[in-house]
Amino acid sequence: MVLPVAWFVLFALYVMALLIWRRKPFRNGRL
Repeated sequence: MVLPVAWFVLFALYVMALLIWRRKPFRNGRL
């Protein structure tokens, strides 16, 4: 059985990535 904690961690990482991407938009083509 998959624990909901895994989904929470994945969602948290996704939100953090979006926030960092928004704060520092990479227009140089760096991914």
